[in-house]
Amino acid sequence: MIARTLAAFLLIACTTTPTVALELPWWVDSVSVSPPGLGGIGAVTLEGTWIDTGAPDAISHSVIDGQLHFSVSAPDLNVGTGDALTPWRLTEEFGPLFADVNEIVGSIYSVDPADRSVRELVSGPDLLGWIYPPPRGEFHGLGNLGGPGESSGAYDVSADGQVVTGQVRSNVFTSEGYNQAFAWSKSTGMVKIGLLPGGEQGMSKGLGVSAEGNYIVGISTSKDDIGIENQEAFRWSLGGGMEGLGTLHEGYATSEARATSRNGRVVVGVDDFYPPSFAPIPPGYNQRAFRYTDETGLENLGTLPEYGAESGSEAVDVSASGRVIAGNAFRTPSPFTEEPFYLDKAQPFLWTRDAGMVGLGNPGRFFPADANFPIPKQETSAAAVSADGKTVVGVDRLLWDLNVDPVRQYPTEDAVRWTEDEGWQFLGHFQMPPGPEFVGSEAVDVSAETGTIVGQAYLVATDATNSLSWLEGDPDGFGRIKVPFIWDTNRGMRPLARVLAGDYGLDLEGWRLNEATAISDDGSTIVGMGRNPTGVLEAWRAVLYRDARTGDTDFDGDVDRADVATVVSYMEALSVDDETYWMYGDFDGDGIVGELDHQLLLANYDGRSVGDFNADGVVDLADYSFWRNHLGADTGLADGNGDGLTTTADYDVWKTNFGFVLGSGETLDAAAIPEPASVVLGVLAALGMLMSRRAGIPADW
Repeated sequence: MIARTLAAFLLIACTTTPTVALELPWWVDSVSVSPPGLGGIGAVTLEGTWIDTGAPDAISHSVIDGQLHFSVSAPDLNVGTGDALTPWRLTEEFGPLFADVNEIVGSIYSVDPADRSVRELVSGPDLLGWIYPPPRGEFHGLGNLGGPGESSGAYDVSADGQVVTGQVRSNVFTSEGYNQAFAWSKSTGMVKIGLLPGGEQGMSKGLGVSAEGNYIVGISTSKDDIGIENQEAFRWSLGGGMEGLGTLHEGYATSEARATSRNGRVVVGVDDFYPPSFAPIPPGYNQRAFRYTDETGLENLGTLPEYGAESGSEAVDVSASGRVIAGNAFRTPSPFTEEPFYLDKAQPFLWTRDAGMVGLGNPGRFFPADANFPIPKQETSAAAVSADGKTVVGVDRLLWDLNVDPVRQYPTEDAVRWTEDEGWQFLGHFQMPPGPEFVGSEAVDVSAETGTIVGQAYLVATDATNSLSWLEGDPDGFGRIKVPFIWDTNRGMRPLARVLAGDYGLDLEGWRLNEATAISDDGSTIVGMGRNPTGVLEAWRAVLYRDARTGDTDFDGDVDRADVATVVSYMEALSVDDETYWMYGDFDGDGIVGELDHQLLLANYDGRSVGDFNADGVVDLADYSFWRNHLGADTGLADGNGDGLTTTADYDVWKTNFGFVLGSGETLDAAAIPEPASVVLGVLAALGMLMSRRAGIPADW
């Protein structure tokens, strides 16, 4: 079964035998739970003390199999030991809870920092499940349930990346239907969620999932009406199963739910009315965006005012609160009047209760004065809106009057982003080596917390010598290859498979990523579909988490001369000209392999422990100069004893190993070893004051 809701677990926990308290990591001193207050929001607070300057920097939660689990980003466990203690505190909110849950009891542990084996449970019971550092990033298939001829595809992921929905497909007819919607979580694996009553021998597809994964929406076959098998929007929940949401029109109509709000209460999508064949109404006119709640039922959002009543609309996504709806408006020619000449065929809109449907227009296009006429018409489509309702992503296309190119379905086709402050922005192209030609792109989803965008790029091979590593997916009907991309403001558009390898050290092990379909709101998880190592289409899930030490370009656990050589070879690489990745030395993710990245590497370089502070492989006078220039700093540079500070103790490390050649076990001929200059003593005095303040000792003590 899919994970129960948070509220259900808390209610059970408060009325049944407490779960067994589990051991906490040594760096967690206490855990406390605050009861839900106004709005049903509770919080868990963790506090602890970490040696030196490292400390946990993030906490998140999820509900798995009826238990509340917390994930804490651990500090770097490879730092040297020392006597400087860094207190830390993290708080994570959860909820809201159902109205019938009015109390919550949590565990508070008291841990003796001097002897962390002494741990006292001050109050209980323990409701926290376990606390664990998040695993390294991962990539894995979600399965296809093993049926004959079955494949699968993922279409959406919950806000925290823990629940995925999509469709299991089969080319073998069964009594359950050919294709069926699924829900996936780590605890349950892939589970079919059925069809609407009366929809047997048909299909269902999961297209949207709520923030906690408790609700899934999509489309399913339903009742058989006058010989026509209808398709109807549905909402599914663990407790309530699948319920049909109906249609706006009676008779020849279908509806499709595309997305749901954070709590599953608002559902949006499109209703399509099919009149009898003799009715003179053109295709598109009959599409209407809808909004659904239990209180209002299906609500017709109408059409874009500037397009008029004789046009169409569809809703594609909704903000977490359910207050902002994103969709597309289509300009449909009227069969009753002569159509004026319009350049725009479609544009996205945002809908709110107060403002109604407001068009976002189209990105500006430059047409030279000698452009051939008629000028191609423009069609801009939204695919998603961020959870905060402030960013829209999609695609902008120009349309041929006639399809004159066997490969380019459109003269131009570009992934775009819209924000209230900046308007429309083109997301650009890959920074590709010579070979495949970039012919288009399309954005499909955006993370509210990170602003990261995912989608597909379209490539074609220009000759037989093209690198096949670019051509990862299956060709579409125009011979183009879909290559999933990931985009951020610092590094632009990059191939997703290369990002998984270059930024997170993941091995796709024979997978080809055909399509990325969604990214979680927290930016941690991407889902899509591709061909697994056996060549079968399968849904996949990629978790973007890196536990490598800063400077470890090859993800082998150490920061050594090989990592130094990599950074030097890519120094001054810019994302506007080249691809940049962690494995090239872009440790801070700013799209530049520069001096700051070099400094980050040196601050973690293993050779510091023998005095090779400048990472040239030899402990010599240059390292003394490096130490002298950073004396008194707390950056980790020239930190030979691993205490986080650059002091005379690090000079002693250098002096002891003077002349040592790393990797050879040899020592150069001894030379005159300089002593710290008298001017350094003033710096050391200032450093002592700094350390006294850190330890809580008065500066004049």
